Amino acid sequence: MLQSHDGAWQSLLHETIHVDLPNYDSFKKWLATPGVAGELAATVLNVAFGSQDGDVTVHDPVAGDWPSVRTLLARVNGSPAYLELLRKLNANKLPVTPSQPADCGPY
Repeated sequence: MLQSHDGAWQSLLHETIHVDLPNYDSFKKWLATPGVAGELAATVLNVAFGSQDGDVTVHDPVAGDWPSVRTLLARVNGSPAYLELLRKLNANKLPVTPSQPADCGPY
């Protein structure tokens, strides 16, 4: 997926998490390093190029509110307090409130 967006994903990561990765192989090595930065990068890329709706809301246990994923990404700023939340979000194991009522499904 990322190789078809070469250049765009690199610019996005540079702008959002301030990391410069010259190619996909360097990204794969960097992503294998445990921590908040890799999880944040995965979420940012999934919102931009994957299937994560950036407008769904999630519970932010640090701030105690329900921001959109896009807003949450701006808050993380490398804080380890968000690591578990990002892991769950990236693994599709975090409850979210859909951005469109039709996405809620039947009762």
